Amino acid sequence: MKKWFLNNYKNYLCLILGIIIMAFSSVFFNNSHFGSDAIYTLNQGLSILTSLDTGITNIIIGVIAFIVLLIIDRNAIGVGTFLMAIFLGIIISFLFKINIIPNLNYEYIESLSFIPSVEWISIPKVVYLLLQLLYTFLAILFGGFGIALYIYGNRGISPLEGILIKIQKATKIPFWGIKIINDIIFYIIGLLLGATFGIGSIIAAFTYGPVISFFGKLLKKTNIIKEEKQDSIKDKKNVKTSKKYKKNK
Repeated sequence: MKKWFLNNYKNYLCLILGIIIMAFSSVFFNNSHFGSDAIYTLNQGLSILTSLDTGITNIIIGVIAFIVLLIIDRNAIGVGTFLMAIFLGIIISFLFKINIIPNLNYEYIESLSFIPSVEWISIPKVVYLLLQLLYTFLAILFGGFGIALYIYGNRGISPLEGILIKIQKATKIPFWGIKIINDIIFYIIGLLLGATFGIGSIIAAFTYGPVISFFGKLLKKTNIIKEEKQDSIKDKKNVKTSKKYKKNK
């Protein structure tokens, strides 16, 4: 048990921290009122439809995706798959309850007396826009790092990602093509249900991938989790085989 813990604790620590950081990203997207990524747009739409917070709707989507993945490819499921389905939504709901990230409100900004008024430009609108951009930037930054950290932990893929990989294998369509189709469907459903699609959505669509890739490469360079090379695994097997051979001889 002690050996297992020493070999795996860093993986699970990265996994859990990654999910927590992703939850912060979701709250930043929600409170920006500027648009968000595809999955959170779907969450917002379901939240409007059901009057549940997006943390709960995230759990609902995660559980449904988990069950589907369990049916079509149970070998793809790991601890991380289950935690993504349940834990992420719980953390999102908790962050909303403690109100750790203020919800942007234009009326409140407009009412602040220290913001000057100018005839040819609305200063409160400029301040509000800048705050929206800041929230979007933080959402992408937190989300990109959280996802990269989760992937780096290497303890299971998310339920939705598992389904997309299964579809890709069955259809032979490139994964990026499957992902684009998936995102378009999520955006359309979310919008039809009343979710926000804005500049933040467009920014997220073009920057999320590169940000995840950047943090992923950065984490690999840290060598926090040491990957056992294939050659060393083969060497260990050869040593065991040679020992058995000597004993038999």
